[in-house]
Amino acid sequence: MSERVRDDVVLRAAGVHRSFRMGRATIEVLRDLALTLRRGERVSVVGASGSGKTTMINVLGLLDRPQAGSVEVLGEDALAVRARRRNELRNTGIGFIFQFYHLIDELSALENVLLPAMIGTSTFAWPSRRRAAHGRASALLDQVGLADRRGHRPQELSGGERQRVAIARALMNDPAILFCDEPTGNLDPRTSGGVQDLLLEIGHRGRAMLLVTHDARFAGRCDRVLRLNEGRLVAVGGEAAPAAAAGGRA
Repeated sequence: MSERVRDDVVLRAAGVHRSFRMGRATIEVLRDLALTLRRGERVSVVGASGSGKTTMINVLGLLDRPQAGSVEVLGEDALAVRARRRNELRNTGIGFIFQFYHLIDELSALENVLLPAMIGTSTFAWPSRRRAAHGRASALLDQVGLADRRGHRPQELSGGERQRVAIARALMNDPAILFCDEPTGNLDPRTSGGVQDLLLEIGHRGRAMLLVTHDARFAGRCDRVLRLNEGRLVAVGGEAAPAAAAGGRA
């Protein structure tokens, strides 16, 4: 086992650069971005609208490739491996929770939660794993308070209930990293509070959580608060680059 895995680092990014072309102009979004995440810690990222927070999650979550830099997930150089292995790392090592849920309307809550397991399992292997997967998906819906909503489709659920389904789906493959992109930005204050409590509790269960939010109070409940400014992450209240910090276990 590598030293990076032994010291509980689940994600290490360094020198990440991402820009976009808009006509003749080049928009620099991420510039020499660095970040280290360890199991058990909850890290929030704040920043102005348009500062690149979603781009950062897309790159660190292996949904997009940077022009430069490195992203290691569970000790592997995720940008150097073949596309198939990168997809496996994203499917099994990372869970995503988005502001607008991204549930499939034609599927029930249980079926939506099952999707990551189905995607990560071959057609031939699925029949032998189906029962266990259904049991886990059902248990996760219990954990997020939706034991009686398994058969309901997204349009039959409230916004808060949809986000709880999305949380259960993100946890289906027991990822080491949970990326949350404005997970309560589409909810009313009362519903938002319950979802926040749930996410912060889950974030301590043996995984790292990276939370992007405009809610300063929500951000402040995490173990570390970082700001994305001019394409780089800096610790709120200090100038130290987060990748240089020790960042012990929560």
